[in-house]
Amino acid sequence: MIAIRDVLDPRYKVTMLNYFFPLIYGSDSSNELAKVKHMCENLIFECQASDNMVHTSSECSASTLYGPHVEKQD
Repeated sequence: MIAIRDVLDPRYKVTMLNYFFPLIYGSDSSNELAKVKHMCENLIFECQASDNMVHTSSECSASTLYGPHVEKQD
């Protein structure tokens, strides 16, 4: 069970990167780790933007369906 947690939990993955990157990249490990963190942040921002577009799209189609004066009910 602990092994599954370690594989799926991102916190443990970053810990692994912090351990292995210096062994792999030597003195350039901090730059390589920064690149990985930057790529992950960009991926999160892309997913959030995509999610916002889906919600905006569904809200627009709901207003088109029900007319401009009908408020969408949750």
